[in-house]
Amino acid sequence: MISRLILLIQLLTLSLSNTSLAETYDVFKGGNRLQGAVGDHYIDVIQPIISKRCVTCHSCTAGPCQLNLTSWEGLSRGMAQFNSQLDNGLFTGSIRTRLEDHLPISHYRDIGFHPIVKDLGSVEQNKRHSILYRALSHGEKNYSIPLNQEELRSLGKHQKIETDFQCPVTAEEYDQFEVKYPLFGMPFGCPPLEDRELELLKDWAANGGKGPTASAEQFTKTPLLTSMTKGAADDMVRTMESYLNHNSLARQAVNRYVFEHMWFANIHFESNPGEFYRIVRSRTKFPKPIDLIVTEFVTDAPPSDVTRVYYRLEKLARVIELKKHKLWRVNRETLAELDSMFFSKDWQLSSLPDYPLNPFEWFQHIPIEGRAHFVRRYQKHMYQAVGRGAICHGTDASYVGPDYAWYMIMDPKYDPSVIDPKLGMDSWDDFYTHPRELDKQFIPKSFTGKFQRFFIAFNKTLNKYHPNGIGLDAIWSGDFYYGLRHRTTLEFFSAKENPVPGYTRHKMLNSYASTEQFYYRESPHFRWWGSAGHKAEGFFSAAYVRSMGEDMWTALHSDANARKIEQSWFNTVQGRIFYRWKNHSKKTKGLYPKNKTYKDLSKDYLARVRPLDLSVDRLNNWPLGLEKKITSEIKTIEQWEAGIRAVTGRKASFVQFLPNVVHMRVGGDKLYSLFVQRSHKNDKMGGLELRSRTPKNDVLRASDSVIGPLPHLFIDLALEDASSFLTEMQAIEKLDDWVAFSNKYKIERNDPKFWEFFDWIHQWMSKNMKEEAGILDIRDYDLSDHAYN
Repeated sequence: MISRLILLIQLLTLSLSNTSLAETYDVFKGGNRLQGAVGDHYIDVIQPIISKRCVTCHSCTAGPCQLNLTSWEGLSRGMAQFNSQLDNGLFTGSIRTRLEDHLPISHYRDIGFHPIVKDLGSVEQNKRHSILYRALSHGEKNYSIPLNQEELRSLGKHQKIETDFQCPVTAEEYDQFEVKYPLFGMPFGCPPLEDRELELLKDWAANGGKGPTASAEQFTKTPLLTSMTKGAADDMVRTMESYLNHNSLARQAVNRYVFEHMWFANIHFESNPGEFYRIVRSRTKFPKPIDLIVTEFVTDAPPSDVTRVYYRLEKLARVIELKKHKLWRVNRETLAELDSMFFSKDWQLSSLPDYPLNPFEWFQHIPIEGRAHFVRRYQKHMYQAVGRGAICHGTDASYVGPDYAWYMIMDPKYDPSVIDPKLGMDSWDDFYTHPRELDKQFIPKSFTGKFQRFFIAFNKTLNKYHPNGIGLDAIWSGDFYYGLRHRTTLEFFSAKENPVPGYTRHKMLNSYASTEQFYYRESPHFRWWGSAGHKAEGFFSAAYVRSMGEDMWTALHSDANARKIEQSWFNTVQGRIFYRWKNHSKKTKGLYPKNKTYKDLSKDYLARVRPLDLSVDRLNNWPLGLEKKITSEIKTIEQWEAGIRAVTGRKASFVQFLPNVVHMRVGGDKLYSLFVQRSHKNDKMGGLELRSRTPKNDVLRASDSVIGPLPHLFIDLALEDASSFLTEMQAIEKLDDWVAFSNKYKIERNDPKFWEFFDWIHQWMSKNMKEEAGILDIRDYDLSDHAYN
């Protein structure tokens, strides 16, 4: 009743407001990004400050001390003195601490989480024992005199604090911590909070750090009607839940398939902008509250007491960090498209499939045409579920992907795993190995011969049905996706929806089956809390799938010598030892003409996907050869872009000194991202990245959008300084040159202008990216000067 009253008050407020809600779209808001005040101190006052100044470091699994401040649920859970991501052995994992499991606070206290705010009945007691209050006061002491760069560097040594020391969780531990680390405190290494923000947070913590009222919290979890809503606020929620819970056995199987491929998605309904949902498994159906089914993997069989699994939509009341944001836009046409994919032909099931460890074994019951169509349509979501997975970021994990690569998928008329789904084999064993089968061994699947047997069968089937060979027609004519690695993160973009920043050596032509293999092993079956062996096997599995994709791309070319350009990637001593790599594509006839080069192959393919005009890219000097010139005086954005084309898209030694991601404001209001494509030798071995680096072949690329969820540098560049900036940047030859250059142009981590720029870039995302936007993570921001060797 109270929540309904709050809703009525909110609607009345909206109707009387003269301000367009579209102008207040804000990524720092949870529940609904258009949401106004709800009459609750925590939701209206405290969480917005935390979202703007704390979430940018404290979110996700890899956040310091596992402190997740994206919601009250995470804040009240608190922090731990262990790290589920890193505290593991060769064969033993750590503790699973998924916040989305919605386990009671008592569970987290039992496994070692400690509160960061306490209500002990006395303001003085609260001040002493609240870790949040202590950290804010600790930081406040340091900001009377701003830290210099040398002091910031000393902080940088402890940036990964979850591995360098245990977080203090008691007043006595914080007493010692404050003496040992006098320069620490929050916000870590950044400018202080505004006086009002600091006092509000400290006063709140001193008075017991109370969370939202039950009615206000429920309000944020309920579909909200705004002036931008088309129809009832919960219309698409109920429509989609009804669709996902059809009684037909065939539809139940399909909806399980959809759930297993979209469990990680943040669902956005076009009919109600500003809100996000996720699909969950529940014991109950609407109108009963969700009764969450929690299992280790989302593909596990439900507990024995569950008579039927219902797929429900849970609204996300938290704010969303970009590094984990996997967007799925849904409307009624989406559901109609799913119907068209899976039920264009009538088929039935007499019983529901079981829950075997091998996903290929269970979803064989769904027609291959529908599954292959789904994977083609949603391959970006599957890649992004890996790149923006629960682990958030990690250098070794992301190294499995090239710094810049094209990801394509085979046309179903040519794809052996669609034409003959079992590839002529007797069972599905060689298609997939579930991690539970490998829990007690540190042996990559490549050593067991499974990948070899799979790919041999794949090639035999390909040659059986296409004995004359394959060419460009073997690639699906729809969209393709390019992946960008920023050292610790890996993200994917649609080539049709986003400018393609250049040709690349690395191209993968994946099959339906290999895409499923990659997705299941690295997303629903990846344990970020797992053992080192589990993670290493995941790396090898992903690398081998990637090698198969690169191998299939080479198979398109008829010239065996030209193929060697790409085949050398895994054809090394390390590759032969660790992956038992073999050049299977040499047994496949390529139809692409011998008199054309590999660059021609890429160019001809791209021309099939989108026209080679300015919409492809205007910042990296390709493929139209636009003017590239750094003028002595830059007065317009057009001159700036002509200048940036002079330094991007080519190998240059100065690039090795640049950080991976630089976000720039040029001319006061234009946003650009500079990102680096690092060059490596032909190894791609886990843990050996530095040994394989060839830094003088690094390439700088640019975009006019936000690229990279973990920025490494901010630059606010006036047009009158743009010519000097470009000229000086390409003249960098050694580390000292880079340090002088960066100190001249960057916004330092503790610069008073830092938060102003940070807020501006989020305002830009709120306006220009809308539902694609999320909060950036600044833990890797400007903490060291070195060449990225």
